[in-house]
Amino acid sequence: MIQNSLEKPNMYKYFVVHSALMVQSLLGSEKKPDVYDLAVADGIKEMLVMRGFTRDKILNTMVSNLAETLHIDYYVALIIYNSAKKM
Repeated sequence: MIQNSLEKPNMYKYFVVHSALMVQSLLGSEKKPDVYDLAVADGIKEMLVMRGFTRDKILNTMVSNLAETLHIDYYVALIIYNSAKKM
């Protein structure tokens, strides 16, 4: 049976989110990562979790460094930073 090409990203997304939750569970925190509460797109939240970002780490990172680390535009990094600041 040929696997649908749309299934791979969904499986990857599941693996990334599940892995992040498992790591936090092992560290003693059973709640979801705080970046999921940001007012940004789900794909950005997943990217932040994959790269190990938390709200505190976002707030302690300069916006230009955030943009460079995540390989995104400065404006998008600013939106992420401001969303974390409002939480």
